[in-house]
Amino acid sequence: MENKLDIKQLVADAIAKFRKGHATKTFSQRQPELGKMLNCKVCSRRHRSSIICKQVFTTIINRGPDEREVPERHAAQTRKGINGSQMFAKKRIKPHHSHARLLLVQMTQDLFPKYFSWNIFKTPQEAMHAARGEAQAILSRKARKLRNSVVQQQHRSRQINAGLIGGGIQ
Repeated sequence: MENKLDIKQLVADAIAKFRKGHATKTFSQRQPELGKMLNCKVCSRRHRSSIICKQVFTTIINRGPDEREVPERHAAQTRKGINGSQMFAKKRIKPHHSHARLLLVQMTQDLFPKYFSWNIFKTPQEAMHAARGEAQAILSRKARKLRNSVVQQQHRSRQINAGLIGGGIQ
């Protein structure tokens, strides 16, 4: 009789210990045969670590000196099919040009007839290159002048705020 009580007590203790450990464990700790979740680099999917993906290679014979093995293609032969759509997410195929780039193109087009009519350059590309160089120089001078005026205005404003010089509305 005493043996049965010991067994019941041992079973009750084991059940209590299991419930205590079971409540604090994660799903993958409670189910170790399934394994943890991971992002698979081979198949580009999310699955358990117990599933092992292998790369499948096929031999392409080029009938020449450069025979090689390449990965077998299962997806469409597009940029998303080859590289995955995550690489191109939220990016424009033809991005809009910046304001500065548009100004450069417009000024280059305005200066091109001047350079092309000089007959110094052998090809229109050389004339365009020279016109672009002058346009870049003009735009950089304008930007530098604007930057310097802003810096001078900040300096003057800080001197007024510090009370070093008079200014403002009185």
